[in-house]
Amino acid sequence: MKKLVIIMLGFVMMGCVNKTDLVVEDLEKSDNSSLEVLVEKIELPEPKGWTESNTGFWKAMFWYRMAQDMQIRMVYSPEQVYNIASCVVDTYRQTYEYDVFQKEIGNRKTPLPPNLTAEAMAFGTECTRIEQFKIKQKQLNPKESV
Repeated sequence: MKKLVIIMLGFVMMGCVNKTDLVVEDLEKSDNSSLEVLVEKIELPEPKGWTESNTGFWKAMFWYRMAQDMQIRMVYSPEQVYNIASCVVDTYRQTYEYDVFQKEIGNRKTPLPPNLTAEAMAFGTECTRIEQFKIKQKQLNPKESV
């Protein structure tokens, strides 16, 4: 009986072991250029009322406001500040029609209400994260690493 159990156990173990010929191939290391191409090809519908002229104006206005802050100037170069301001304005373009943006946010004479302040902070924080990621990507250029 013992021999029968050992023989059956041997058959079971031999049946469970699959002999496969695995071929291991080296994969190309990605530099994320295809991801950048995909991101650049996404096209969103044109926001209502926004033209190149007034978009450029608001990018310059946001850049000027941000460039006046010493804490921002100590951390980012003027070009990086402009990239952050451009990102913020582009986010507003996708969120608001131009007339609504101008009335509620852009040309407002009183301080922003808490909900719009929180939204502006969220836009600014996210755009700053994106710019910091771009800065780190340039510093960690994979083509120059070992």
